Amino acid sequence: MTTTLTILTIVLAVSFGINILLALIFLEQRRMITTDTLTGLLNKVGLAEIRNRRHAKRNRSLFLFERRHKDHATGGAILYLDLDKFKPVNDKYGHHVGDLLIVEFSKFLKQHMRTKDTLARLHGDEFVVVLEDVDEIEAKKVAAKIVENLKNHTFVAHEHKINLEATIGVVAMKDDEPFDLDSLIKDADHAMLKSKRRTRDAH
Repeated sequence: MTTTLTILTIVLAVSFGINILLALIFLEQRRMITTDTLTGLLNKVGLAEIRNRRHAKRNRSLFLFERRHKDHATGGAILYLDLDKFKPVNDKYGHHVGDLLIVEFSKFLKQHMRTKDTLARLHGDEFVVVLEDVDEIEAKKVAAKIVENLKNHTFVAHEHKINLEATIGVVAMKDDEPFDLDSLIKDADHAMLKSKRRTRDAH
């Protein structure tokens, strides 16, 4: 009887250990799928998962509580950020410096965010910030502050002192509108490109 119990205990312990190991492997796989390897930020997949979960939760609350002032509902905003003239920096200093600048720039952006906001790196030198519970005017103020502070900030990468500039597209969203992350990002990207064209034409 004692031997049987001992064997059963060992089997259960091994089974439990295997389940823990499989769970850890699954979590690591999910992290790799949803995280940008360079900066540790969310990538587009991770951003979509988090935003969809939040939106689903927010939609459920609409059935439980009557929203007031629906015409002025504030759902938040998408900021689409693109570093200006980043390729010449890579060409001049090398990609190892460029990669470090991307990491430092992501840290800089975090300083302009609240804990409930979401930051993701889509690819290259392009980032998305999801601002929660702000309207278009407030979102544009955040974007302007980032651009202005960036002009006064010097990054240090492998002993090189480098200044960066960015162009930001802003798109506001409302709680009572259908949520489509891809469309919102695309619209913010178009707004960013328009801003870049206006800047070029002004010069």
